Amino acid sequence: MKTLLLAFYTAFICSTVQAGEGLTPKLSGDFGEVFNVTIEFVEKPRTYYAQRIVKAEWFAKVMAVNGKDLKVPIIMEYRSHEGAFKKGTTLTLRAYEDIESSGVNREWDGVVRQFNYGIAHFLRVRPLEETEQVGDAKRD
Repeated sequence: MKTLLLAFYTAFICSTVQAGEGLTPKLSGDFGEVFNVTIEFVEKPRTYYAQRIVKAEWFAKVMAVNGKDLKVPIIMEYRSHEGAFKKGTTLTLRAYEDIESSGVNREWDGVVRQFNYGIAHFLRVRPLEETEQVGDAKRD
């Protein structure tokens, strides 16, 4: 089963790369581009990744970027060094999209092996500064 899953995963990655696709931001033009977001903190999805790997207690439901409402809100992982946010609160925060790799790719010796490697795509958020205030960005 692991071999079949690894073969499928490898084929998917190869077809994505050949098609010229890759990781792209969901909310901005480039990773690292800073913007304001209006977020509601919501329950995590019931996925293995969200429930067992993501450290944040909630996910961010992004409803607007730089004051412009999204047609369809985007729910994604967020990270912040500012402490915990309360579930159900809606805040306007400063943010940028980021990616992070984890684990070590063990295919360097030419032999396909099972490995623990992943890429996380998330939103880094912080409260607005006094000069950036739009709404109320209070924490617990």
